[in-house]
Amino acid sequence: MKSTFTHAKRRENFFTIIDRHPDHTLRCVYSGDILSDSDGNFLQKCDEEHSFPQSYQRGSKAGTGRDMHAIFSAGKSANGSRGNTPFGNFGKLVAEDEYGKTYRDGKLSTYEPKLNSGAVARASLYVLMCYKNCANENYLPKRCLEWLVKQASETEVS
Repeated sequence: MKSTFTHAKRRENFFTIIDRHPDHTLRCVYSGDILSDSDGNFLQKCDEEHSFPQSYQRGSKAGTGRDMHAIFSAGKSANGSRGNTPFGNFGKLVAEDEYGKTYRDGKLSTYEPKLNSGAVARASLYVLMCYKNCANENYLPKRCLEWLVKQASETEVS
């Protein structure tokens, strides 16, 4: 069982089996772009997008980064667009691209994806519920949690 969750094996299972859409394509969570066709041919380079960044963990042993329930496929550019910024839409809009918007309110930067905000919010909340005390509060302010709850309950799957 442990070998199934090694990084290489997880990516192999994730990209080839788990994150496929009903038409058997692999799509970017933030743009909807097809990353791999229904035959498994990759059309773009892609990464794992952790809805709950591993850097949010309180210590290295929380293990949230290995849980496939909180990982999505993303194109390289889309994954870099968000970085490790917490989800939300607080303050002044400071950047926008084809994947989402970045806001700044004082020292807090937040990111609002153009697509699938409900799905990534639900995945983030899943991590918080399943991994007790995993979050470092310095990286996940209370109002970001409120945004996650709102998106999870009000936003449909794209």
